[in-house]
Amino acid sequence: MVSRSKGSADPAEDIAGPMARTVTDAVAVFQLVAGYDPNDAVTEASRTRTVPDYAKALRRDGLKGARIGIPRAFFIEKVTPPGEKNTRGGLNPEQLAAMNDAANRDRIAAELKQYTAAMPDADAIVAKIRGRITG
Repeated sequence: MVSRSKGSADPAEDIAGPMARTVTDAVAVFQLVAGYDPNDAVTEASRTRTVPDYAKALRRDGLKGARIGIPRAFFIEKVTPPGEKNTRGGLNPEQLAAMNDAANRDRIAAELKQYTAAMPDADAIVAKIRGRITG
């Protein structure tokens, strides 16, 4: 569990995770931020647990045979959410080139696939999560 006390004040939002250039770097950061935080009640269950050594689980071929889905809508292409007039999301040309470059590298053991899916009603999902947390 990663604390939310220094990130979002909204309990319905995701926790912040480490952003890094490599998986090894992300694991090093995650190792430091994982665990109990007295300023975040959600991490109470982690109070008596020892944070595992995540680096021990790293394997160069850890994603071999895995398929990673990348949703096109919003993450790659701009979309107009239901009931809205303006588009959101999408990559600019430089970001798209970097994404395509990463997807085509031989050093990535996983198969990266782009797919199209219906965009969910994000407001309804957040309202449901908030109701579950506060109600």
